[in-house]
Amino acid sequence: MLVNDAHLLPDLNGVLVWPKERLIALADLHLDKPALVSGRTARARQAEAPFDIRYTLDRLAGVLRLFRPRSVVCLDDSLFGPQGQTLEAKEARDLSKLVGAQRWIWVTGRADAVPPPCGGEAVEELPLGSLVFRRKPKPDAAPGEVSAFLHPKASTNLAGQVLTRPCFVTDGARLILPAFGAYGGGVNVLDPSFKPLFRRSFHVFMLGDSKIRALPRARLEAERP
Repeated sequence: MLVNDAHLLPDLNGVLVWPKERLIALADLHLDKPALVSGRTARARQAEAPFDIRYTLDRLAGVLRLFRPRSVVCLDDSLFGPQGQTLEAKEARDLSKLVGAQRWIWVTGRADAVPPPCGGEAVEELPLGSLVFRRKPKPDAAPGEVSAFLHPKASTNLAGQVLTRPCFVTDGARLILPAFGAYGGGVNVLDPSFKPLFRRSFHVFMLGDSKIRALPRARLEAERP
């Protein structure tokens, strides 16, 4: 995958790999998500939260063991909720240990995320080589933007069945990453929210159970009711 002359690899874990820089980037860990909802939904998610947070942290640890990066870039909602919520003590210690093993940059775009409670650096955006890592895509961004926020997913028809999965989406000028965390949800790439960002043809890289499917826009389907 070539984005503004940078050779990047989409990984099945939903992680972006930049081999030249020994860097991985991932989006939307959502370790603070239970604190951002209320009512019955909040109670249900709070009951599930310890399992989902543990699952996300274990996946993150596995990715770090697999790639052994020199730098990690986390985009958008990771740990720092607007109410200042943080992890339980054990999860916070585990995350701090992961963060401390290499350079770690939280690209938050929010002043209330400083300083990061589990280590690392917090920045509003990160220019690096021909790329700029940003929390949220800008319609008028210069080529090279790598962002998150929209939690892209795509649908396609395979052998008469519709398959919907999280995906990377790129037109070669910009790239949007799928959510890594358990509360990612998703927005179909044919949704109007993507139209100001991709005015020309684009490709998606859909995450499957055992492989990534690279598909052009023409092979995709809109969200079904």
